[in-house]
Amino acid sequence: MTGGQSADRMNDRQSFPVGGLVELSRATYQSTPVAVVEIRPTVFSFIGGVHSYLLFKSAYIPRILSGLYLFAAVWLLLCCFGFIIAPKSMTMSNAAFIVPDFVAELPVGLWLAFKGANVPLQGD
Repeated sequence: MTGGQSADRMNDRQSFPVGGLVELSRATYQSTPVAVVEIRPTVFSFIGGVHSYLLFKSAYIPRILSGLYLFAAVWLLLCCFGFIIAPKSMTMSNAAFIVPDFVAELPVGLWLAFKGANVPLQGD
């Protein structure tokens, strides 16, 4: 098999299963009701809220960072419910949806990567 034949075969959706999976995924996403599609980010934002609340109560990171993270999780949850109630009002790529989470998670991730958590030692 030459390089050209291999490329033709990869472009053929009949013989290359990944192309069929992509089409199946698109068809499933387009035929699924909006409320079902928005469940995943809603669950993600709810779990993020629980995670950020636990970080806030434990004081492993500065409270301002965990408070910002908690605000972003609540904002995501409200946006997800807004998507379910009025699906045409916003899109998932809207900056109002993405930016607060980015602004919250970036400093928390950098803090944990470079400074670490403030965990007391057992002997103290």
